[in-house]
Amino acid sequence: MAALTWTVDELCTSISVGLQNVFPEEIWLRGQIVGLTRSQAGHLYFDLIEPEATNRKANSKMSIVAFKGQLNGIESVLKKLGNLTLEDGIEVRIRGRVSYYAPQGRIQFIMSAVDPQYTLGHLAAERDQVLRTLASEGLLELNKSLTLPLLPLRIGLVTSDGSAAYNDFTNELLTSRYPFQIFLVDARVQGSEAESAIVNALKTIAHAEVDVIAVVRGGGAKTDLLAFDLESVARAVANCPKPVFAGIGHEIDRSITDEVAHTSVKTPTACAVALIEQVGNFEVFLDRLSSSIANKAQQRLARANETLENSGSQIAKARTVIHSQDVRLAEFSTDLTRFSNRALEQARKRVQAAADLQRAFHPLQVLRRGFSITRDQNGLILTDEAPLGTQIITETFGATISSQVITSSRKETQ
Repeated sequence: MAALTWTVDELCTSISVGLQNVFPEEIWLRGQIVGLTRSQAGHLYFDLIEPEATNRKANSKMSIVAFKGQLNGIESVLKKLGNLTLEDGIEVRIRGRVSYYAPQGRIQFIMSAVDPQYTLGHLAAERDQVLRTLASEGLLELNKSLTLPLLPLRIGLVTSDGSAAYNDFTNELLTSRYPFQIFLVDARVQGSEAESAIVNALKTIAHAEVDVIAVVRGGGAKTDLLAFDLESVARAVANCPKPVFAGIGHEIDRSITDEVAHTSVKTPTACAVALIEQVGNFEVFLDRLSSSIANKAQQRLARANETLENSGSQIAKARTVIHSQDVRLAEFSTDLTRFSNRALEQARKRVQAAADLQRAFHPLQVLRRGFSITRDQNGLILTDEAPLGTQIITETFGATISSQVITSSRKETQ
């Protein structure tokens, strides 16, 4: 008896009917999204794999398709209930039917609905686990412990070049009245490449001559900002040797990057404003210092003027006595004239000395002669030795110099 031979059409029809018998109704399927693409027609395609297969070759995967008509409703539910979008790497629980697509000879899952709470729960659990790990290693406070420079004008920027976040941040700085310098390292901040891009950008900018580093991104769905909840990104921020400012456009939640950064604000614009305010605070400090020096100089000048006035009064009294006794002391006129001239010369020298003193104690003259004023990072004037590693600011006549103490010893005084 000859073996039964099937036609391709018969086999495909049998497979399709068999699947309908095994899966007569829609089912729920869970897994992790990989390879997500959207066709020109508006349909969404991706594979669903077991989550533990992410870092190795997946043993099982299912092709998923969400047709445009149903996709609009699915995305509306995601946005309304969780501010989510379907992205590579997230875990989802979806509903649909198993189908055999004969033209391509493959089984696929036609998606009709999604469970937002399932994805939100997984994201929250992963976030909590990362936070616990970082806290146990002391990384939540590590970058915050760095001293913020008094005058942070050199800004390292990590974001996507030309993005709205880039424009908002740079425009705010460059339209301020301070001479900011911006050093950009372009990095993808969304999608599958964002993790490595952000980590590598932070490593690169950490070696540049910058005062602080800003990591900024505009707002978006929770899943658009997944990169900033990743442990690798958080570690790169925490271990950065420069203070990191985070301006990530969250509407409500804080990312893990916000938690480990030195300073966190809501938006890229707010991040730039915070840096401008820091420079403004330093300007106020300089104004107060200048006023203090000027007041002290004026006090010394007032005392010198008082001394001068007293000397003039004494000279006037002496002349009165001389004139009143002129007839009786005529024989001593030559000696008195000499005495009077000497007294006048001494008075002139005192006047000149007072004027010189006034000029000498002017703040700019003191600095012009090579003197300088050194303060610690809190703005206090240093009059004694300082601990090693202290950040100090030295003001000379023509510059403000930032440095760090590497040696310090007390000077012997008589």
